Amino acid sequence: MLRFSNGEAVGLNSTGVRQGDPLAFICFCLGFQEPLLQVQQVMDEVLEREGHGIGVLSAYADDVTAVMKAIQLNEVCTRAVGIFEAYGLPLQLRKSEITGPTVAHLPNPQLTVQVDGIKKIMGNPIGTADFRRQHVIAKLEEMCAPLQTLSRINPQAAYILLNQCINARANYLSRICEGEDIRA
Repeated sequence: MLRFSNGEAVGLNSTGVRQGDPLAFICFCLGFQEPLLQVQQVMDEVLEREGHGIGVLSAYADDVTAVMKAIQLNEVCTRAVGIFEAYGLPLQLRKSEITGPTVAHLPNPQLTVQVDGIKKIMGNPIGTADFRRQHVIAKLEEMCAPLQTLSRINPQAAYILLNQCINARANYLSRICEGEDIRA
């Protein structure tokens, strides 16, 4: 359900937003603002209760990144899952993780624990040039997989899929990559 910041229902989106969709930011503003404010309030409460630390909540389109001490972040993530679900915005748990050197000892982590460090921020691969290159190669292979199928469908439909779906994903990838990420 998409809602104005005052909670009034605007519309229903049952499939999500395609990568590169120009309406993504409108959906973001309509559907994400209030839950993000509530998650920020939870972060502030946890930090105030603990009496120390700093927390940062950053969102871009449908990607959210929160930064704070691991034990505090685990509590925030646990509560954030409920907040987003209450708005009909379930988190993609397979794409969500808590990262850092101290996360291995978290009691009952809500999200996948990644002790090897951060791999992506806001959907962008970070790390060594080799890691970023491997990420780009894997994404390109994933994007090219449906190309053979296009020859078996109606040419107009194939063109629309290529132009609006497959090409949009490649354009996104080209925006987040550096030159060394794509050199073989």
